[in-house]
Amino acid sequence: MIETKKMNQAEYAKRIKELTAIAELIRTRQDEKQSVLKDFRLEKQRYRSGKISNKAFASSVKKVNKELLKLDNAIRQNIKNIKIISDIIRKFTDVQNPRHFRASLTGIKIVSYKKKKKVIKKKAAIKKKKTIKKKIIKKKIAKKKTRPKKKAIKKKKVIKKKKIIKKKKK
Repeated sequence: MIETKKMNQAEYAKRIKELTAIAELIRTRQDEKQSVLKDFRLEKQRYRSGKISNKAFASSVKKVNKELLKLDNAIRQNIKNIKIISDIIRKFTDVQNPRHFRASLTGIKIVSYKKKKKVIKKKAAIKKKKTIKKKIIKKKIAKKKTRPKKKAIKKKKVIKKKKIIKKKKK
């Protein structure tokens, strides 16, 4: 007797629980980071009011930066874990694609789906490439034509001629 695929719900539920647990862990790390930033803001206010010395505030800054870096790394690691688990879940669900059955007079048969192959004519593909190259060349030429050309302007020297008036002797 032919049987359909049946999903292993226990395994799927287990993966979903792992995913939600890590997501909650990310949220708690984000809350921790927010509380560290809030505490630092309070430290800064105390420093401005003069309750804390400069050395104490400087050491507090280093401490806060280390803590923030540690929390950021933990969040990144948890995000990587979520990606891994979500890929596992996706693969798990992709396997659940249904089989195609066909009933006939002789009985039930499993029919496979045939993917249609795209037939691309080589000549058409080559023509497309050539037209693209021509368009690119035409655009470059058009750009060259639109640029203003520098014309060499020859300066003409204008010499004023002095009119020499000869006085006639009377």
